[in-house]
Amino acid sequence: MDAEKQTAEVLVVDTSAILSGKQFDNPDVLIITAALIAEELKEGGRDYRWFEYLQAKGLEVHSPSKESLTLIQKIAKTYGEHKRLSVADMHLLALAVDVMRQWEKTVCILSDDYSIQNIAAYLNIPFLALSQKGITKKFKWVIRCQGCHTILSESADACPFCGSPVSYKVQTKKSMNEKKR
Repeated sequence: MDAEKQTAEVLVVDTSAILSGKQFDNPDVLIITAALIAEELKEGGRDYRWFEYLQAKGLEVHSPSKESLTLIQKIAKTYGEHKRLSVADMHLLALAVDVMRQWEKTVCILSDDYSIQNIAAYLNIPFLALSQKGITKKFKWVIRCQGCHTILSESADACPFCGSPVSYKVQTKKSMNEKKR
């Protein structure tokens, strides 16, 4: 996906990308992040000073549209990532959707977060991991009872049928090249 970064007109960066210490100084590429990502950084610390430096170098902070945020929430629930993604992560993904649909620009998300990468893959949004390998398959997660193996539609601490604990399990793995259905 490194080629995606090279051809992107806009890079959407998450907290891990900001804290990586990497400079994003290509004048031909707009670097943006979601307002909630910016709020994750505590004022006055080293990380916040780095964030301020990146802003001085051109990093822009934006909020996503409600339509794109609703779409991300729906897709995250469909693929079982809604409990794994923070609200800020969903805003970041929604912002990437806005860049593609409303701004009509090519985009690449820079993130080491596997859940962000997973949803981006289902949306066919290019992504690039910074300090980790990144995902190689798309996953669909479900909540499953550890006792009777019933798949539950809603999160619970215990299975409503047998009382056993529940956990998230991978229901399906798909190649990154497979299109969403």
